[in-house]
Amino acid sequence: MSLARPEVFRQQLRALARVAVLGPVRVMLPMVTVPEELETARKILAEEVDNLTRDRISARMPELGMMVEVPAAALTAAAFNADFYSIGSNDLIQYTMAASRDCSGVANLYDARNGAVLELIARVAAHGAASGRDVSLCGEMASDPTAIAPLLDAGLTALSVTPVALAQVKFAIAEHGRKRSNRARMAETASATEKIAAYKTILKEYIDRRPSGMRQKLAAALGKHKSFISQITGPSYAMPIPVAHLQTIFDICHFSPAERKAFLAAYSAAIRRAASRCRSWPRRHASRPGFCNWRSRCLPMRGSNRQPRNCSRSLPARCLH
Repeated sequence: MSLARPEVFRQQLRALARVAVLGPVRVMLPMVTVPEELETARKILAEEVDNLTRDRISARMPELGMMVEVPAAALTAAAFNADFYSIGSNDLIQYTMAASRDCSGVANLYDARNGAVLELIARVAAHGAASGRDVSLCGEMASDPTAIAPLLDAGLTALSVTPVALAQVKFAIAEHGRKRSNRARMAETASATEKIAAYKTILKEYIDRRPSGMRQKLAAALGKHKSFISQITGPSYAMPIPVAHLQTIFDICHFSPAERKAFLAAYSAAIRRAASRCRSWPRRHASRPGFCNWRSRCLPMRGSNRQPRNCSRSLPARCLH
């Protein structure tokens, strides 16, 4: 409608261009459907800035963004040269689902968490992330705590929330972050367990080839009970094999160079992440016996009875790292 009344639209744009001199101003156009509408508005805004400058009136070109309320705009967001995007969830849901909130006959179809709606939101968010442009979402969906998780999963990072729902939305965001961290930790743990099982499978296969009684010899050499040998050679046990035991295992079981190489390749894959973390520390252990020097702290090493310097607390006699 603004483009249908250019004389009124130009007056509004002139005022916005003059205000932009005083501070950051962002102009957002509603109900944009095709790129030509945005480009026409940008052209008119640039003309008014030039006219003001020619009349020696201070003016500046403000950022020009758009509301994404029409499915056509969401599907072709990359075609719009907008400085920023604001997704209007109320109208976008209504036009996508062909259902009005005010019509009881089809109100059940007005679903903010419908897959089609979330797909459109994700498309706009992905384009914004790829092009470095801000994407936000407003409307009732932004203030609905049950919709926060799908919105965050869709890639949104900015929401326009009503003050009364702010606390609940903050809690929903924190809860979603906690659950996502737990899922990532569980996936990492599962991956580490699979890698441990991989090198244990190799070790079990090699030991099974040896004469009977090899496990008893290995337990005696390590000074451990035979149940410990069952754990370090059993793929079903998640306990990793201590690196200090590897040489003894190689010597007692008479690993060939090829067997040792195959086992160490699987073993290194399982401990690579821990090893990389250790390499990032400035100094793993200090030269003074009985102490672990990590950054600015000095803590007692395993097996040492010496107390840490400049620390009045009682700490266990082991390296805490």
